[in-house]
Amino acid sequence: MEIWERTLDLDWLAEVYPKLCNYYAWLAGRSRGSTTDRFQTGLLQTWDYFYNSGGWDDYPPQHALNSDPARRRRITPCVTTAYAIRFARHLFRWSEALGMDPSEFRKDMERWHEALERAWDPEAGHYSYLEHDGQEKPLGFFRHASGENYNRGFDGVIPLVAGGLPPERSRRLIDLLFDEEEMWTPWGITTVSKRAAYYSDAGYWNGVVWIPHNVMIWKALRELGEEEKAGRLAEALLSVWERETRASYHSFELFRAATGRGAGWHQFSGLSFPLVLLGRNSF
Repeated sequence: MEIWERTLDLDWLAEVYPKLCNYYAWLAGRSRGSTTDRFQTGLLQTWDYFYNSGGWDDYPPQHALNSDPARRRRITPCVTTAYAIRFARHLFRWSEALGMDPSEFRKDMERWHEALERAWDPEAGHYSYLEHDGQEKPLGFFRHASGENYNRGFDGVIPLVAGGLPPERSRRLIDLLFDEEEMWTPWGITTVSKRAAYYSDAGYWNGVVWIPHNVMIWKALRELGEEEKAGRLAEALLSVWERETRASYHSFELFRAATGRGAGWHQFSGLSFPLVLLGRNSF
């Protein structure tokens, strides 16, 4: 999408569009052998292919299911469906640009938004992992031993990137992101709510700020017209990276929520594009 918006190159788009459609068909569960779309709720999951739903290795609810793959296969996260909707939004625009029928993508977006509605936990104020029974019907929200919803973190708010949420729902998620007692830190948005019973300052995807996923929230905020909050987030992310890089001359994977210091691999190339994107569009 970044390439397209900067170039509007129809020849390039015509080349990549069918390849993207192949990938989309697999993610949507329509290509041969795909098992992503198995549940009556319509929620998607990729557990049959990999243990990691959103790139967040020890994100608490995902980590809790690693030792029970049979149960994991009955549970859906939100990130897969949310990004499928965003993918469909892009393909909808590109199909129109190429003079093709976009109705398939509109129908998918409607269906997946209805699916995400089933994962909304009004009591918790965020989205939930959803467990299904042997007939692929919904059983209920996946909960921690404490009884609280196990998804108090990035997967619980990631439907913001899908767009199209009810305004009051978007507002509730944004308030959660920028609440200093929940997910906001001086360095950006932490991956797990600080109020969660399973929060830890010592995790890899727990008690830390990861810039790439923050950038997707930043994109969503801009799309929602939340420019002040988007700018606040961009400044926090760029500042913590610059401060750490000046101090250590490293480009770390992540930043500790408690201290803002870098951690993980010290030559993390995965930050190159997100940082350039923030810098080019924020100041």
